[in-house]
Amino acid sequence: MHIIELPEPILTTRGEFGEGLTELLITKLAVLARHAHEPVLAIRVEFDRRADPAGRPVRAQADVDVNGRHVHATATGGTAREAVDLLVPKLVRQMDDRPHAHRRRRTRRLT
Repeated sequence: MHIIELPEPILTTRGEFGEGLTELLITKLAVLARHAHEPVLAIRVEFDRRADPAGRPVRAQADVDVNGRHVHATATGGTAREAVDLLVPKLVRQMDDRPHAHRRRRTRRLT
């Protein structure tokens, strides 16, 4: 099994999140290396803290550039850790589906 090397994520934040967010991302996103079937060129993650009466004020959005094709996911949580814990499985699911989603369909020729 070939494991893809991941680039360091590019992190953008809106609001206060404290220290350790980059390290959290690097640790949690490491699982993507086992699910990438092509080189991962870039990982961009945005965190946004907003007023939310439902108690899920942190929104995390990710864009993973997998050899020129983009995988997107969004998750919300009460904390940055919770948002990341919900975000990563969404990315993994999409990356696992990727080879099947872009496989060319064979057309049957009638003669």
